[in-house]
Amino acid sequence: AAGWLALSLLLAVPFKITSAESLDLNPALSWPEPHVTDDIDPDDGPVVVMIEYRVREADVPAFLAAFEHLKRLRDGASRIGVFADATNPTRQVEFFTVHSWGEHLRQHQRFTHHDETVEAAVRAFHVGPGRPVVTHFVAQSDAHPPQAVPAFEALQGT
Repeated sequence: AAGWLALSLLLAVPFKITSAESLDLNPALSWPEPHVTDDIDPDDGPVVVMIEYRVREADVPAFLAAFEHLKRLRDGASRIGVFADATNPTRQVEFFTVHSWGEHLRQHQRFTHHDETVEAAVRAFHVGPGRPVVTHFVAQSDAHPPQAVPAFEALQGT
């Protein structure tokens, strides 16, 4: 056991754990509250957030590398990724999915000043007018059932 302890101490030298002491983990509160047309129940969801960036084609690889650091900040997200518009490669769209509207609002509250610096590195590649466009999608709940769809024959006019 003493041998394993000595070995682990030797291995710890090249694999140091970085300290979070130098990070500003105070809440940034810089994400604006989403503008919504109706009251959304905190339990409604899932929620998909779409952030549209405009990135020069030559900068896309560097943008994607910076995005890898941003992925870990999307805490609570069950899925995350960047998709390129097949007809316009300068349009890069980030999507992430969160379990509920309330969980997404908590993401706004958890975002720290350190997180802002990581997000700013990604946003630096955005060359579009203004800030990247953020859109929120909330799954339809059973409280608002879909309307009946006319029979297929009615659509064909028979």
